[in-house]
Amino acid sequence: VEEVYTVQKGDTLWSISEEFLHKNTGGRRYILEFMSGIRELNPWLTETHDQLQPGDELRINYWRKQ
Repeated sequence: VEEVYTVQKGDTLWSISEEFLHKNTGGRRYILEFMSGIRELNPWLTETHDQLQPGDELRINYWRKQ
């Protein structure tokens, strides 16, 4: 599944990763691996050193068991 998440005030890459990691029911993933996947889908995060602003949009993917 791929979703677009709009960053809210107070969000961090860690907190967003935690939230979406719970949706990942298709296999075990660790939070650092999940964060790495978010960075891979959103290369602009490297340029901003993972600094998020409210309104930023993140592409996030995860596996859901059918």
